[in-house]
Amino acid sequence: MSLRKRSINLKLIVPLFFVTGVMGARPLIPLIADELNADHFDIGLLVSVFSLFPFLIAIKVGQVMDKIGYKNPIILSGVIGIGSLLVPFFFPNMVGLYISQILAGSVYTVFIMGAQTYGGTDSSEQEKDHNIVMISVGVSIGSFIGPLLSGVFAEVWGYRISFALMGLAILPSLFIASNIKDKKQEINYYKRTAKFINSLTLLKEVDIRKVILISMIVLAGRDIFTAYIPLIGISNGLSNSMIGFIVSINAFAGIIVRWSMPYLILKFGRNNITLCAILGSGALFLLIPIASSSISLILVSFILGMGLGLGQPLSISTMVHILPQKRIGEGLGLRLSASRFAQLSSPVLFGFVAQIFSMSFAFFFAGTLILFSGAKTKINDNCPTTLVLKKGNN
Repeated sequence: MSLRKRSINLKLIVPLFFVTGVMGARPLIPLIADELNADHFDIGLLVSVFSLFPFLIAIKVGQVMDKIGYKNPIILSGVIGIGSLLVPFFFPNMVGLYISQILAGSVYTVFIMGAQTYGGTDSSEQEKDHNIVMISVGVSIGSFIGPLLSGVFAEVWGYRISFALMGLAILPSLFIASNIKDKKQEINYYKRTAKFINSLTLLKEVDIRKVILISMIVLAGRDIFTAYIPLIGISNGLSNSMIGFIVSINAFAGIIVRWSMPYLILKFGRNNITLCAILGSGALFLLIPIASSSISLILVSFILGMGLGLGQPLSISTMVHILPQKRIGEGLGLRLSASRFAQLSSPVLFGFVAQIFSMSFAFFFAGTLILFSGAKTKINDNCPTTLVLKKGNN
């Protein structure tokens, strides 16, 4: 196997097992919380703490990763990730769920940032889009397999055993990550400036602001879907395995559509694809309350997965191209901080609306917000190459 092919395979496989474990556990959270008699607002709060510390630390993690490399953070986050999913096995109560979500959310951010930095720095300009797609496909495959397995495990062995098995699923990532080649930035930039305010200077570029908005919309939409679709399934009398399949098919659609992303960008343009993905996702959120059968929920989940599945790698690849080479980790950290803020606030807001009004109204509310925000996401189709080359910041 050639070195290039081996590198591409690692970029796909490194996140696969980690994401299988963490994302497989996420649909279990609202299900076990509902079993513990938590209301919609409590469930929204529980889901949101997954993004609490990532919102606070993402930029700093990116800066540190640019200095020390991405290999050790990837391995360490895998170890802590296993422990985080074992917590509900030993403490199957709301406190245990909160601790698990806080730990899992923190290390998930570190792991994904490490994988993205790995794809963005260990490659030429021509390979960056392809590498980000490979990482995104690995994430999508893990997001597909995880909920599918956890749904079956929960139905056969219950929620506690399912959490433990999802934790053990992360183990292969540790061994695989030990084989990746690390790369540190040989620069003195962070000795001069490593404050949060300096990272905000990246927002002077309008396309960076729009890319961050896209990421916020996509991740908020995905969190709302993952957290509350299981409750829709319960209210419609669906089994745990069927709920897991509905969540998984959303990720499966992302796998399919991400393979075609380079072709779609070339054919229709980055801006057109982004607008269609975001606006289409908003429209599908409006349809969720009237999709009462398992077939209709599967169909909506699949099409929604295509929209959300395109939006995320588009935002990452555009960001990687726009950013100066020596600030890729920092810029991805800024994007993740903004995204985690959306993930922190949106489930709480959604849960509050669902608690005050109804679950159906909350989905209509979320769909309307996505449609309105999506109209603001027009980006420059030429941005991936012109900014770095013209400014010469590498």
